[in-house]
Amino acid sequence: MKRKIYIFGHTGYIGSSLLKSLNDVNFDAIGCKIPRPNNVNLEAFYIDFIKEFLDNNKNIFCIINSAGSINCETKEDYFFNSKFDAIFQSLLIEKKIDLKYLSFNSTKVFTNGLDKYALSKKDLKNNFKNKKNFYTLYIDLVFEDNSPHFDKIKETIMKIKLFFIPVFYPGKNFYPIDLDSLSNTIKEILFGNFKTLNFIIVGNKKFNFNELIEYVNKTSNINKKILYIPSHFINFFPSFLKKILLKSKFFQQYENYDWLKTLDTDKYLIRKPNNKF
Repeated sequence: MKRKIYIFGHTGYIGSSLLKSLNDVNFDAIGCKIPRPNNVNLEAFYIDFIKEFLDNNKNIFCIINSAGSINCETKEDYFFNSKFDAIFQSLLIEKKIDLKYLSFNSTKVFTNGLDKYALSKKDLKNNFKNKKNFYTLYIDLVFEDNSPHFDKIKETIMKIKLFFIPVFYPGKNFYPIDLDSLSNTIKEILFGNFKTLNFIIVGNKKFNFNELIEYVNKTSNINKKILYIPSHFINFFPSFLKKILLKSKFFQQYENYDWLKTLDTDKYLIRKPNNKF
């Protein structure tokens, strides 16, 4: 009998890909929609949803939560990003239900970003505890030519009315991944038995912010001229102004802090496409 994997966020870019790639001879991948709350006690709402979900679905091998709000515009979005997995974890422990739970987080938690999405994921890092069979996957930028991030950069470039694109140089560091490498990593976790429960999912090559802009600009045949703004100029700004910039998803891209080199490899397993754990 195939083992059941339930995927939250299965209609999104990442979730829909996982639904296809994990649905094979070993697993029965099932997409599950999480209802949206409206003017209610958020914690009570999700507790009721999770209890009903667990009552209606038995013999679960794994739950993967790929749902979340990147824009994080409302208090409901922030609450979900930061607390849903932690509430689910508490209920599974309380009910003594043994299954694998994969919580998706972002590598932005290791940066100095202060936008609402980054803050919500930093809260999730604190709320979701390291316990047996509860895994956290810190995923770097998912960047393919048809990905939402590619489209968002393209849309932003096309909206700029100037004849040039202002870009920080070198700008923020990214280690973009593709969906195949993410899927392969998840399969390793599903079949494995790891003592370390935190995984950093990154690509083989580092890209700075300016290189992402250059790539999208060229690949999309927009071919605007680029005005490079040296990132080190921001170092002369006062601290309070830097904090303001870090709250903006665009202006925080000035910071080229290489977070990956600072991670404690005893606490995190770093996964690149060509490397096994």
